[in-house]
Amino acid sequence: MLVAAKKAAPKTPANPGNTLTGLRLVLSVFWPWFILITIYGACIGSFLNVVILRMPIDRSIWRSNSHCPRCNHRIRWWENIPILSWCWLLGRCRRCKVRISFQYPAVEIGTACLFALVMWVFYRTSLQRDFVVGGLYETWPMLIVSLTLVSCLFAATVIDARHFIIPLGIPWTALLLAVVALPIGAIWLPGLARVSPVVEDTGLLHAVLGCVIGLVFSNVLMMLNILPRSFADADELIQKAMAEHEAQKQVGGKEHQSKQGEDITDIHEWLAYPYPRREMVKELLFLALPIACGAIAYAIVPDPIKPYPDWLRVLGGVLMGALVGGGLIWFTRIFGTLGFGKEAMGLGDVHLLAAAGAVIGTRNITIAFFIAPFFGLAYALASFGIAAAFKVRNRPIPYGPHLAIASFVMLLVPQQVYDFIRSLISV
Repeated sequence: MLVAAKKAAPKTPANPGNTLTGLRLVLSVFWPWFILITIYGACIGSFLNVVILRMPIDRSIWRSNSHCPRCNHRIRWWENIPILSWCWLLGRCRRCKVRISFQYPAVEIGTACLFALVMWVFYRTSLQRDFVVGGLYETWPMLIVSLTLVSCLFAATVIDARHFIIPLGIPWTALLLAVVALPIGAIWLPGLARVSPVVEDTGLLHAVLGCVIGLVFSNVLMMLNILPRSFADADELIQKAMAEHEAQKQVGGKEHQSKQGEDITDIHEWLAYPYPRREMVKELLFLALPIACGAIAYAIVPDPIKPYPDWLRVLGGVLMGALVGGGLIWFTRIFGTLGFGKEAMGLGDVHLLAAAGAVIGTRNITIAFFIAPFFGLAYALASFGIAAAFKVRNRPIPYGPHLAIASFVMLLVPQQVYDFIRSLISV
């Protein structure tokens, strides 16, 4: 009977607290996770190589398998191990022995080093105290979002430096992940709000949500052709300009050019859009509705009786960072174009800084916007010096890489940048 009674006794349900405690203990050990994140960074670098090579030419990054561009040899899994496979193959295709670009291991090593640096700064130094206090258990969603942003900044920098474009899918990946992961994580992890962008003022939160609703309306109206799309005829005009340029070259060669072409020294100037100021009026019209909706929501929506939950404050902080980051570049683009008569910045820069702002927050992205020109100036001086010393052509790069570097600095060491700026102001 005793045996039967023991068998019939119900099982004690597992204690959820014990599971969470065990998870906390597992995540509290730093070195295994540091090694894992570093290896994971190399794997992400292998994927970034595909993104860097395929997205600028509109090739799918998912459908076709990796293969040798010369002999079409399909790359096997053991030939595609980050860093190691390139070394084992001695940098050549296994079948046709054509040289494999050093870009592949360089991007993989670079991404692994960036991931390791972020992990080390967040959890093993005093530069990010909130991450150290919360530990990996409380802050891991922010770590994943930050590493995603770093990957996107890296890929956007390489592509923009080469092709003068930023595929919008790159910044949108980091932006959407921040919008989804950080508010959801704040529901279960109270400490996540300490390291995530947060809106404390309820009026600002209402204004941010109003602006987002206005952006949705503006996009819908543009899709319905009620609002005009800027640069809608750009491709047609560029193709026409290229055809005229080629016709002039064929008819008269270099010595016989039209008056319009005599002063043109760069193909980008030849292909410049002829009516940029007109298009900026369209973009201002597009932004008018979000600004109006934000102002109305700030003015008429009453403050709540109880404080908003952490997840909503985090969502507001993410969206506000995106709006401020994208807005700073967008208005610079609009008023710069209106002032100089040339397209000042691309919309890719707008989306890039919006994604960075969603992750690092409003204050940090504002500082990144203002320190980015100094990185551009440093690059210009260094490139001119190298060009003069080695008698090579100086190649300018667009503004996107400088924005990416400034955003990365503000992700890692924001407080140190603030302290440095205060020391300059107080002198």
